[in-house]
Amino acid sequence: MALYFGLCFRALYLPRNWSAYEKQPSSRIIPSGNKMFRQLWKFCCSAKTTIILTSATTLIAIFGSAQIMHNPRLFNTMDSKPLLEWWHAYLPQANYYSLWIPLCSALILLLGLNTLCCFIDWSCHLSSRWKTAGEYLIHFGFILVVIAYACGSIYGMRSSNNSIGEGEVIAIPSQSGYFLRLNSFKPQMAPSGRPIDMLSNVTLLKGDHELKTTTIRFNHPLTHDDLIILAGSYSQQAIGFRCSLNRQLVELKQGSTHLLPSGSRTIGHYAILLF
Repeated sequence: MALYFGLCFRALYLPRNWSAYEKQPSSRIIPSGNKMFRQLWKFCCSAKTTIILTSATTLIAIFGSAQIMHNPRLFNTMDSKPLLEWWHAYLPQANYYSLWIPLCSALILLLGLNTLCCFIDWSCHLSSRWKTAGEYLIHFGFILVVIAYACGSIYGMRSSNNSIGEGEVIAIPSQSGYFLRLNSFKPQMAPSGRPIDMLSNVTLLKGDHELKTTTIRFNHPLTHDDLIILAGSYSQQAIGFRCSLNRQLVELKQGSTHLLPSGSRTIGHYAILLF
């Protein structure tokens, strides 16, 4: 038992060669007379607080991942709309299965607040801590990620299950006047038959004006201002059939014709054509 607590103490204690001046909160943040607030500020800037929040967030995220795996019908629609909107819509169905979402979100926001306090405290002692500028720039980057996460969870629009075929044009939901045209589509398959990429050449239009033409791949979406379009999945659809006619292979699609030989009224084997 003594060894266990000893290991915990070593994990939480991160020694650093700071001067006595550095260990105290800056008087520009909290006046020296406010002892309680100075202790609270030190707690918010503490590495122990960071470790506790990070550990709690990780454990809850693991629990949430298990819930997603065991309740796919409930959680498969999470990416279809902003998180806050989804949670309000599915709360009656989710019951206690989704309580980990606001709890994990709150811990992430607290972790962002903890990081912000550390960054502000470092900025006030910049003259004596300039050597650690690299790690605090990483902290600042994490703060920006948390802000983006919060904005993306509350605002914006997401639309899924939009089907489009080659040559077709569809209107983009909630984007008045914007349309998407699929010029060509080619899935790339592994030798095992598993899809490894989906190459979709698309054109973004505003009315009749072409704004942008690009090829969408995995992790390479089409971006235009605040609009992001990416490929979700693909399916097969019948576009015609192939048949054997008088020992000759003939392909027929919608609108195509083939003249039958004189006196012939039957065809042989045929196969459905898919794209």
